[in-house]
Amino acid sequence: ARIAELPKTVLVSLKASGHFEVHHLARPGYHELDLQAFRSKLLSLRQKISVVDPSLMPMISLSTAMKRKFVSVDGRANLVRAVLCGDVACFGNHDESIAGLQIRCDEFDRFLRREAGNTVSFKIVGKMLHCLAETVPELVTLGMLKTIRTPIGWRVTADSIAAFDRHYKSLSSVALTINCNPLTLIKYCHAKGIPLLSIKVQRLGCTNYFVHTRQLDRVTGFKQVKDSRPPSQD
Repeated sequence: ARIAELPKTVLVSLKASGHFEVHHLARPGYHELDLQAFRSKLLSLRQKISVVDPSLMPMISLSTAMKRKFVSVDGRANLVRAVLCGDVACFGNHDESIAGLQIRCDEFDRFLRREAGNTVSFKIVGKMLHCLAETVPELVTLGMLKTIRTPIGWRVTADSIAAFDRHYKSLSSVALTINCNPLTLIKYCHAKGIPLLSIKVQRLGCTNYFVHTRQLDRVTGFKQVKDSRPPSQD
């Protein structure tokens, strides 16, 4: 296990599924040659899957990923299986170790969602919807997002996130898209009578605003108004 740089429980699971190949008998434990072959197999993947420049996307090391909470007891072994079959791509490492293998954060998040029955943590939902994570429980209370209980806590279903995203967009993300101040855009919407979904986060004393996708053309009209104004004269 020390040679392969993986927990013994992970190796046991990988051996049972055939992902760790046994070519030499060893009692008890694992033969050093099999461990070295498995280690080489994992490390070789970083050279095969290098289509995208890793400096352009967030990465997480395999050792850090293995420390995360998994829904199933076999979650860590499933992560290694996903790396082996290419579902979770690795883009090299810094120290020639398995622990240092770098994997894309977005692919790791998708893996976690699949492991958790296609559900997402509140924190990740906030990032996906471009709002505070504290806003998510309020959306759940309103029935706009659905949750299910998992062994690692309550999580939001991916289907309900997709449904919400089809109908609503965070006003802050819209403001970013049209390059304007979110507060200015909120005032514009109020002035034009554009209805907004406002979610107040009592604990933080702030409000997140969402606009229905049917109103997006009216909201983005703010950019046209701003662009049509004559330049100020000094």
